[in-house]
Amino acid sequence: MRAGTENVASIVGMAIALEKNISRIGEYKARMDQMTCEFYSVLDDAGVEYIKNGDIDCKIPGNINISVNGVSGESLLHLMGLKGICISTGSACDSVFNQVSHVIAAICVPEEYKQGSVRISFGWDNNEEDASIVANALVKSILQIRKK
Repeated sequence: MRAGTENVASIVGMAIALEKNISRIGEYKARMDQMTCEFYSVLDDAGVEYIKNGDIDCKIPGNINISVNGVSGESLLHLMGLKGICISTGSACDSVFNQVSHVIAAICVPEEYKQGSVRISFGWDNNEEDASIVANALVKSILQIRKK
């Protein structure tokens, strides 16, 4: 690093972007909660046996982490990818390794669910229809794996 003038324009731009986002945080959380409810509703209606991981009430809005009974998260990841839907099997900071997350192990997810842990994230540009599409694709992928 060396001395110099800070990028004032970018600093001001970041401050304005943060103010705008903070002013919409309640609206954002409400939208994410609606999408999350829609996602879970599709899984429940299809009879998928899954566990919601983590603190359901105190989490990052739009971030869903579930463990599905008797399926491989890696298989789900690849099948969903073939459908053009990106999901993850591990934490964002440990995406290189193909193993059960240390967090999943620490929160005592039952053994028959551990391998089926996946993370799905929704953002501002998504809507309830997107949540339904992703959930239905996940249901189809689970059924496809279980047919084998």
